[in-house]
Amino acid sequence: MPFQPTNDLTTQPVDPTPAPLSAQRKRHKDKEGEAISLHSKAPAQETLTTTDPLPPTAPPIQSLDSRINEATQAASRKRPTSAGSLMSDKAGKGHPSAEDLEQDERRKQAEHEKKKRDREAARAKRDKEVKDVREKATRDQREAEERSQNAPPPPKPPAHDLPPPNSPSRDQEDEEPNSFDRCTPPPTPETKKNERNQAIMQGVQDSDRIRSQDTNSLPIAYPNEEGFPLIYGPHANFHIDNLKRSQLRDWLSAPGAGVLIHIMFQNSWDPERVPTLVNLVRGLITEHFDIDDFHVSPGLPEADPKRNAFAPYAFAILNLPEDVADKLVDQRCLANKKIAFIIYPFDYIAPTAFLGTIQGLVGLQVPGSVKLLTRTFKGFWRKNEVWNILLDYVYSTRNPGPGGPADDVSMENDDESKDDTEAETLLDLFTLYRVEAKGQGSVDQSSLNIYLDLAHPSPQLWKALNDAISRTKYDTSFNGCGRYNPGWACVQCRGVDHPAGLCPYHTDVPDWMDICGLTINTVDDWEVKTFPNITRRAYGPQSRGGAQGRGIRGGCGGPSGNNDRGAHGGRGGNGGRDMTRRGPRGARASYSFRG
Repeated sequence: MPFQPTNDLTTQPVDPTPAPLSAQRKRHKDKEGEAISLHSKAPAQETLTTTDPLPPTAPPIQSLDSRINEATQAASRKRPTSAGSLMSDKAGKGHPSAEDLEQDERRKQAEHEKKKRDREAARAKRDKEVKDVREKATRDQREAEERSQNAPPPPKPPAHDLPPPNSPSRDQEDEEPNSFDRCTPPPTPETKKNERNQAIMQGVQDSDRIRSQDTNSLPIAYPNEEGFPLIYGPHANFHIDNLKRSQLRDWLSAPGAGVLIHIMFQNSWDPERVPTLVNLVRGLITEHFDIDDFHVSPGLPEADPKRNAFAPYAFAILNLPEDVADKLVDQRCLANKKIAFIIYPFDYIAPTAFLGTIQGLVGLQVPGSVKLLTRTFKGFWRKNEVWNILLDYVYSTRNPGPGGPADDVSMENDDESKDDTEAETLLDLFTLYRVEAKGQGSVDQSSLNIYLDLAHPSPQLWKALNDAISRTKYDTSFNGCGRYNPGWACVQCRGVDHPAGLCPYHTDVPDWMDICGLTINTVDDWEVKTFPNITRRAYGPQSRGGAQGRGIRGGCGGPSGNNDRGAHGGRGGNGGRDMTRRGPRGARASYSFRG
């Protein structure tokens, strides 16, 4: 029977008759539950006395269910307050109340709205990034279109008659301003790219074959897909300028094929340097074409040159096999760490589209300024003698005289309107190209090169056109007053539409500095290595007089270095010039070249 506690803490007698085992287990379990219940209800000062055989100091034995219930209650008391626990506390063991359900629903709704706002913010951020990328792409495309519109079309190389035997070159000094930051290459004439690229690749394969046999050979420079840069000289035959005509006839009558070369920074008549230069040329040709039975002949001057940088510059490579001569002409340039030279065929006719440069204008870096100035300059030329020269050219090409287009012609033409239309078409062919420059204090001092591509202009007409361009007054409403300059004299490639500091052979040829490294800034070191026992010829910016000097013809004199002349147009430093035709004595032009 169940155990019932009393006030006098007495227990009922125990039945002495032993019970079966199952009954004993049941009774023991009942006593265990009764003892736990008594222990939980009795006062703290009272002592429980039973006839149970357990020792008085042993704790009461709890059932497994009671221990689980107590542990669950203790955990619920220690658990932090939450919505679920609040509902459980308020509702007890029953279902949560309506208020609890409403609070839980509001909480879920708030979390859902927060996630929705986060997704919308992320989507807005992503849309903004996509919009910025599209706007940048559109802006870049618009700028590229503007640059392509400002870029001149590639002129075609015209054919010209040979100049008189003693035709002097432009009165140009032997040093060029190392002065500009960057010059975009001028327009190049159209060529047969496929044939040229095949010839170049054949040259690459031949050179690789030779280099595989000689591990000590130096690599040579190769052009990009457009080929090596073309050179705009002062006239169509500048590559044989001041060359002795009797020697030229002997070269043309020599057996075998031949080519002409210009060695960068060198002339062909200096007896101290020519033997070393010829030896270097022979070594490079032999190394890369595996031939030895050929001759290198230096050019002789027709008239005594006054300075080291004056013509002639031509060397002839004679008695070549036909295929080697063709490969050299297609290659156009051979250059390594020891020497670099440009190759011309004997019948080469140089492009003469360059008509000079306009300097002193401001705001050329503003987008659209070159296009605006092009229209402005064409308006100037339409109203002066340039227009008449274009009409003469139109009439001479339609009605050549007995001597060809070079003869003087009269403007007696019945269809003058047709001539005007064709002259207007020629006027539209004028293109301006910006040569970027930075002066002292990063002041923009860019200039505009003028190009015009005419087919077969006579030397007389071309000179008249050049003079008319130079006499035009270039006063503009938005870009200031411009002044005409005939150009530069690059001592590296002998071109006239860029300074030596911006020669396209070291600005546009891939890996030129790594393979060749010959520039206006490094030629001094090259001279020391190549001619150790010869008086060094100064080219670089630290050679004479710093950044003070004069223009191509005359220009500003200034404090001079070696071989100084202090008069108007006097010789100044080789590092830079103000490139003006005339100016005050002692004026300075501080330029910086960022190569």
